[in-house]
Amino acid sequence: MKAKIRIALDIFLTVVLLTLFSKNFISMAYHEIVGLAVLIPILIHIAINRKAVFAMVRNFQRYPLRMKICLIVDI
Repeated sequence: MKAKIRIALDIFLTVVLLTLFSKNFISMAYHEIVGLAVLIPILIHIAINRKAVFAMVRNFQRYPLRMKICLIVDI
């Protein structure tokens, strides 16, 4: 059941984020409102995948410098 929720959430976030990238085809109001509203599903996504997040944080010192920089930029 948890895997189905993860997949559904990932698909939802992918579709929403792809629609946010095309500002020429949507209104600026949609872009701003949905951009703020998508914060909640992103936080849910992080909470569901917290084991992976904690593993990355725990092993951060072992990563090469380039990977550390990428992770910091992602955050």
